[in-house]
Amino acid sequence: HGFNIGLSSQKQLARGIMTACRDGRNVGDPDMLHIYERRLRLSAAPLYHATNILVGLYSRDHLAARLARHLGLRFAQHVPLVRHGISAELQR
Repeated sequence: HGFNIGLSSQKQLARGIMTACRDGRNVGDPDMLHIYERRLRLSAAPLYHATNILVGLYSRDHLAARLARHLGLRFAQHVPLVRHGISAELQR
């Protein structure tokens, strides 16, 4: 997930810099950087937390984890909204 978050971060920062330049503000303007940081945290948090949940689920070998993995995969295979949502998130 780090690569995708990095690309998103770069794009958001570039937008902030371009907006600051267009408006005649310093690219190091604390307000602009605060907005960038807040947007980055909001956009990165879902992918970060989902990845950590999956890592935890797949790094455990007890019965409950195996059952959860099996049920989760079956659910994702049979519910197009979930399958397409995951695919869209990975392509983002």
